[in-house]
Amino acid sequence: MAQHFDSDKRSIAALNRQAKAGDAEAMAELGLRFFLGRGGAKRDTLKGLDWSERAIRVGDRQALRNLVTLMRVLPALDVYVCRQCLIRCAEDGVAYAQAFLGCSLADGSSGFPMNQKEALVWLRKAAAQNEPIASLTLGWCLMLGDGCEPDYDAACEVWRCVEGVDFEQSGRIDFALAFCALFGYGMPRDVTYAAKHLQRASETLGVASLWLSALVDCGLGVAEDRVRGAKLVAQAFNQGFPAYEEDFLAVDDVDEDAPSKQRAQALLAHIDRLREDPETPRRVHTQTRMIMENRDMVAEIH
Repeated sequence: MAQHFDSDKRSIAALNRQAKAGDAEAMAELGLRFFLGRGGAKRDTLKGLDWSERAIRVGDRQALRNLVTLMRVLPALDVYVCRQCLIRCAEDGVAYAQAFLGCSLADGSSGFPMNQKEALVWLRKAAAQNEPIASLTLGWCLMLGDGCEPDYDAACEVWRCVEGVDFEQSGRIDFALAFCALFGYGMPRDVTYAAKHLQRASETLGVASLWLSALVDCGLGVAEDRVRGAKLVAQAFNQGFPAYEEDFLAVDDVDEDAPSKQRAQALLAHIDRLREDPETPRRVHTQTRMIMENRDMVAEIH
């Protein structure tokens, strides 16, 4: 979300002093004020871009988010200049800019043409700097074979490198690892490991809550608790998982009153059948599609 400079009492002069002294937050806010001509600043796109780029180069993610949000409303020439700014930052090794560029090229967004092979180059550069957004997207590219041959082992390795890292999309890393463990992609099947990661992912991700409910219902990798299973289903929908979406782990050919061991065996057999379908990873990814965090910030800038 863009910074709310209207509620900030700092004057342009004060922001200038702080920005020139190296304060990245002040640089980002100053850039936004010049872009919009608000908060005591006269509108000046070049000054806005200059301060935004300085902030991005010292690692201020908010500056990049502001810039990407602004690109939705700026004239075409200004959008082109902003894209060139992001490319320069990526080329100079700014990990978050590399991640943004890689994600944009991977799906052809933010005015960049889709180029999955080039996307992999930037995502690898950012992932090498332990940038979690890049690692998340890179893992799915490797899993799906977007721009390369599918490589499940490499996908798991990329995700494991950022396992436990605290960031906005960390639940999606846990879900990806749970998917690999449950289906045996890139690692031996380990339902206990899968359940542990689904538990973490379920804090923020509706599809993870739904999958965890399937395991909890039959005691697969976790203690059986059918009451908890029903609560997890409700939690999934409260978290925004659409009721019309496919319930991927639903097993229709088993009696709900059957012993838990029988229901667990039926679920594992169902998963084995799904694993035989080469489209399964892509179908799962479609349900959990990672949208880079700055593209989720379509906040109005007043």
